[in-house]
Amino acid sequence: MRVRTAAGIAVLALLAGCAGPATAPLEPQQSVGAEGKRPEHVLVTVLSELHNHFTTRGEAPTQVISPGATVQVAAEELAEELDLGRQARDFAIASGFEMQREAAQASPLGRVESVAIEAVEDRPFESGGVDVHLVTVRQEVRRESGPITESQAVYAVAWQERVSEVEAVTGTATLALDNGVDLTTARGAVQRFLDLAGTRDLEAIRRISDDANANPTAIDVLRSLLGAAGDYQILTLPQAHQGNADTVYVINEAGTPIARFAVTTGPLIPTVVYFPTA
Repeated sequence: MRVRTAAGIAVLALLAGCAGPATAPLEPQQSVGAEGKRPEHVLVTVLSELHNHFTTRGEAPTQVISPGATVQVAAEELAEELDLGRQARDFAIASGFEMQREAAQASPLGRVESVAIEAVEDRPFESGGVDVHLVTVRQEVRRESGPITESQAVYAVAWQERVSEVEAVTGTATLALDNGVDLTTARGAVQRFLDLAGTRDLEAIRRISDDANANPTAIDVLRSLLGAAGDYQILTLPQAHQGNADTVYVINEAGTPIARFAVTTGPLIPTVVYFPTA
């Protein structure tokens, strides 16, 4: 691990800028007026369908996603059936690609046979006039051999007469959503990396990636993708959060992933590592 000097920290502190509050606080509510499909049910359906199609490699049955569907087609089918907003559709795309990536990796426990998803808690909040459900989802994975593995993740599901967004929640005592404008948050750190790529600041990129992204050709490819991306989305996957590490995807306007990032936040500056998605 390269040791960061005080000068290097100062450089990145200047790069962080000051574009407004890093997070948007969540205010507790007594109830949320969600009619029809419940947000937690929609989220569980999205995750279950994607896992059944991609994690089990099509072995488990799906009700919405058609056989052989690509990630983008699967997300569009879910968006149409469940009336998802664009960001929620892009969350499905990012999740599908991450599941597909993990399924391709060999495991000593063998192939995943089934994934059981259930919502175990649903708490209503409000943020900026939007109803938000904090949904805790439990996931059980059964493989060909070995014990059943279990994990939980918390999703912030924005409800505007439909599931419009699915985000990660930040903080512990005070819960908030990541505004994506500050180096102290995962989305903000990725946005800073993208800004540096746009200006081709290779030295700053080398510093913020802890030397992992020192290849100028890879950064030039990312710059080209960003230039053609249109109104791209930066999405943090709650299900991939571990400690202070997050997995973040960038989805372009056409619904195609153009980058995957591993972000580790800390008391000083984050480490942001870029991985091409193609």
